[in-house]
Amino acid sequence: MSILVPQIIAVLKKRNLRGIRDSIPSGYFLGRIDRGEGPVQLLQLKDILNSSPSLTFLELTDTPASYATAFKFMRINAGKTALELAPGIVDITTAERINITDSDLILGTAGSQYVLRRSVDDQSLIISGGNDSGVGANIKMWGSSHGSKAKDFVFRSNVTQILKWDDSENTWEFGGSVGIGIAAPDGTLHVHTGSAGAVTADTNANDLVVENSSHCGITLLSPDANVSSIYFGSVGDKRAADIVWAFVGLTMQIGTATPNGVLRFNYGNRVEGMRLVAGELGIGIATPDGTLHVHTATAGVVAAGTTGDDLIVENSSHCGISILCPDALVATLFFGSPTDNDHAKISANYSGGGMTYNCRVQYIWEIGGSEKMRLSSVGHLGIGLTPNYTLDILSSTAGGRGVNVAMTSTSGTSIYGIYAQVTGSGPTNNFGGYLEASGATNNYGLRINVASSANNLALWCSGTALSHFGGAVKIVDLAGTGSRTVVADANGLLSAP
Repeated sequence: MSILVPQIIAVLKKRNLRGIRDSIPSGYFLGRIDRGEGPVQLLQLKDILNSSPSLTFLELTDTPASYATAFKFMRINAGKTALELAPGIVDITTAERINITDSDLILGTAGSQYVLRRSVDDQSLIISGGNDSGVGANIKMWGSSHGSKAKDFVFRSNVTQILKWDDSENTWEFGGSVGIGIAAPDGTLHVHTGSAGAVTADTNANDLVVENSSHCGITLLSPDANVSSIYFGSVGDKRAADIVWAFVGLTMQIGTATPNGVLRFNYGNRVEGMRLVAGELGIGIATPDGTLHVHTATAGVVAAGTTGDDLIVENSSHCGISILCPDALVATLFFGSPTDNDHAKISANYSGGGMTYNCRVQYIWEIGGSEKMRLSSVGHLGIGLTPNYTLDILSSTAGGRGVNVAMTSTSGTSIYGIYAQVTGSGPTNNFGGYLEASGATNNYGLRINVASSANNLALWCSGTALSHFGGAVKIVDLAGTGSRTVVADANGLLSAP
């Protein structure tokens, strides 16, 4: 059925009619048309063929305070409002609305249209888009840019703002949590690909929740010439720490970005295992004494010296460093400098090499801060001095012994406290031993003391060589029988006393 509006207007121009058919399509009649006192209808078209002829098909109503509807268009067979423009109890210019009951609002032509409809349970508003391939969007909402930054589009639940679009700043503002793939998000933004199980994000870290039933991750992608970063900040420093990946240089940077920042590594239930403080790494200690401080337990009130704090190993019990390698290989500790990167080393070889000490120049042993022994680069060992001979000993201790040899044996073989064997060639003199004593008094080049007289000789010369003495020889019987002096002849030979 349709309405011929020009015919209705023509009738209205003739006279004020009430219920008279005049040029009106069959099935309709005009209601009263007046401007009297009280509520009136300016124009009312009713269906007189319907079983309920009181249903209004088209109604134009004046706008006194007692009337809420200014224009109403109803479905004939159901008696429900299809279109209603209603100002409420105030002027229509301040409270316009369209009320569509039990029907859809369709814009566009068939096959390319937009539909605004109410859901079956009357709880939802459904907007469905048609085919709009020209601009690539099915549903479009337009706002106008303005300087006041007003809310162009606002979605509310009762009085609570759920979603706002600000056209002047091109921003969306959500009034609550957002779940992508989940109806009840654990935090502000919950990206849910699949359920991880019976787990909920901790409230201290639920601003962004990424969940999956399989492997889960977040990817940062940037061009090769740029970096990918995650910043950690607060009011005091907006970039106090960061994680940065740079493809140029293939560098992963993890750490603090603020003065006096500390990088801490935990294990177990947030137990500190390692800490990096001002370029010094402490393992098991929060305040390392040097570059690397391996701390099993405190050794007491002690701190490493500044010249030996590059590596510190500390324990409250026995303490040590191990160098482990296979049996057939060598474990080595190197010492180097810019001139020579291994000018000294200590090596150990289990398969037969033993322990090896290697030094390019010399070894020096110190006790109490002063040198006690030195092995030169030519193999001379000096005790108390820089050596000039194979064994060079200097001692200034009163009543001391430069060399003391104590030998004990229970076997029948010969033992020697000092055994000197010299093999020479040529006309030079070769001495198996050379003894010299100088002082104010009582100087002895050789003093021999035999504890027992039973088959023991103080001096035993054997072989075909002669014993040559350049001076007198004094033989002293320490048992108290006196002393005898034997003088050598002109050839250095001893004569009988």
